[in-house]
Amino acid sequence: MLHTIDDLLKRVTAMRDLAMQAHREKYTKSNYNEQYVTSLVEQIQSLAASIAGDKTLHPKLKQKKDITESNDH
Repeated sequence: MLHTIDDLLKRVTAMRDLAMQAHREKYTKSNYNEQYVTSLVEQIQSLAASIAGDKTLHPKLKQKKDITESNDH
C-alpha cells in the first residue's frame, strides 16, 4: 500500500461522489447525457483499479518489515 489510509479514504470518497453525480444525471433527467454518465463510471472504475492494484507495502511498513527481518537473523 503505497498510499496512506487518508489517501484511500479520499479515493473512496471521490468514487462515492462520482457515483452520486452519475446517479443524479441518469435518474433525475428525462434525457440524460449518456456520454457524461459513461465518463463518470470510467473514472470510478479507474479509481477502483488503482486501489485494487496497490499491493506494494507502504514505505514505512516496508522499513518496519525490513528491520524486523534483520533482527530475526
